[in-house]
Amino acid sequence: MRKFNFFKDETIYQYNLSQMPIKGRILKIESEPGNLIYILTEYDNKNFIFQVNEKEFNSFYCADTFEDGASFGKIKDIFSYSTDDSQQIFLSIFQINKEYPLKLIRVTSNIWKEIKLNPGSNTFNEKVVITEIKNWDHPTKNVFKSYGFIVNKVELLKNKTYPVFYVIHNDSQSIYDFKLLREITEKNGYWDYKIVDGKGYIEVFCDRKQNKIIRTVSDKGELDYR
Repeated sequence: MRKFNFFKDETIYQYNLSQMPIKGRILKIESEPGNLIYILTEYDNKNFIFQVNEKEFNSFYCADTFEDGASFGKIKDIFSYSTDDSQQIFLSIFQINKEYPLKLIRVTSNIWKEIKLNPGSNTFNEKVVITEIKNWDHPTKNVFKSYGFIVNKVELLKNKTYPVFYVIHNDSQSIYDFKLLREITEKNGYWDYKIVDGKGYIEVFCDRKQNKIIRTVSDKGELDYR
């Protein structure tokens, strides 16, 4: 899932929903004027709506009934709706094979059940550390090797979509070499990443829609490629 600012031509956030506690096939994603996102899914012939806080992506709620306790049944579509004074926000529910009146759910209703994440589960903010590099198989590994860098640790953040590559410093090569960055970026699927070599670091920010590097931030400064 990706949120993009077309005016600034930049990605606000991008997350892998398969790594989140959302079950079922995703049918619709709907946002409301606040910070909440609603995800309609189908699982085991039932419909569920997940409520996610887009500011943190570590707060998940789920509903499968209306406020009167009736089952959702088959949902065709959902839309965010607010009163004229914006004091109340609802989800408009359209059911398959049913016309008006549509049903409404208050976003503050008590039907939303919090999804408790296990302490050992892969939450969005959890860090996965890879030190057995011999057994680590990723296309970026060969790129680093071809430039004379030895990777000795990898940290995966943001649901394993943001790698931090720790490499051994090489006096004859530079982690700031744009040719190196371009090849790493390609092999990393144009996801953002960071390289640390013990004497410096560089963060690389990408646009996955255009398949290009848009910005780098390092101990030497910041460069904008847009």
